Amino acid sequence: MKKISPFLIRFYSLYLVLFSFNFSVFARPAPYSGNRTEAFTAVCFSPDMKSFAAGTAEGKVLKWSLEMGMITLLKEENIVNSDILHMAFSNEGQWLWWLRGGKLFRSSYPALDQTETMETGVSSFVFSHSGKYLAIGKQDGKIIILAPDQPEYKKELNPENVGSIKALAFSRSEKRIASSGLDGVIVVRDINTAFVYKRLDEGRKNKAVPTALMFNLNDQYLIAGSNNNLQLWDVFDGKIKKSSSQAPGIHTLKIGANGRSFFAGGKGGIYSVDLESLEKIKEIPAPKSNLVKYNEAKSMDISADGQFLLMGCLDNATRLWHVQYDGALLTFA
Repeated sequence: MKKISPFLIRFYSLYLVLFSFNFSVFARPAPYSGNRTEAFTAVCFSPDMKSFAAGTAEGKVLKWSLEMGMITLLKEENIVNSDILHMAFSNEGQWLWWLRGGKLFRSSYPALDQTETMETGVSSFVFSHSGKYLAIGKQDGKIIILAPDQPEYKKELNPENVGSIKALAFSRSEKRIASSGLDGVIVVRDINTAFVYKRLDEGRKNKAVPTALMFNLNDQYLIAGSNNNLQLWDVFDGKIKKSSSQAPGIHTLKIGANGRSFFAGGKGGIYSVDLESLEKIKEIPAPKSNLVKYNEAKSMDISADGQFLLMGCLDNATRLWHVQYDGALLTFA
């Protein structure tokens, strides 16, 4: 029998209560009207799914507990004074890594009482699927690969992209890494030898710059998201298989639990997309803010079991969605 996630059990009862109270909340969440004045520009679940962290446009780092079916704000630290652009946990959950102003920081977790500057001149970063490796994309086009559990491990890949590294993705096997630069070209390299396995530039050079990259489960395909389209590449032959403009302004890509679909966060909200056809399965809409004329998911993350989504929105709130039941469980700020 398939083991049921404790996280799912905790929230299922909460979901039923909310569902019976008001079905309309699940169709399109209303704009948040609380007191927070800054948008959530980064969100991420902890590896054990007992909490999540969020970063704001004013440099605050917040920690929320998900224990016992409740969401509780445990800590709020005003660490910097500008946008936190991206967040991710190390695999064991002891460190929360985040990017702002070209600097990569890490803060102790869950205490958030120790913050270190780990690298400067940074434009992007990503952990491998298992958390064994951390790749740091630099503004000068270089890529640094670290192994957080092995302080002595460090590899530096010389620039193969033009300009700063806009997006990075490890293959699921953790043998290759894909990167995109300002020229719109995607480079796939061997992590250990730095050998350029493929240069994906068919129809991309001088086109929209990929701002999000993701390998599928068997590493044959690479999905690239940009400001105006999604593209599916066959990494083996270096050809584009599909292209779609159904999900615009993509900044984040996350594979679904079944591996046959993925989630794309961007303008309008979060989109569930079929991996092979790039057809939009459904849209999880972000609410419109009273401050701007459009709606956007500024940040998103998916839980380790693939059951829940976090969406940071322009209306200065974050929402928790249930993937299977299409439900916005809670709005918080």
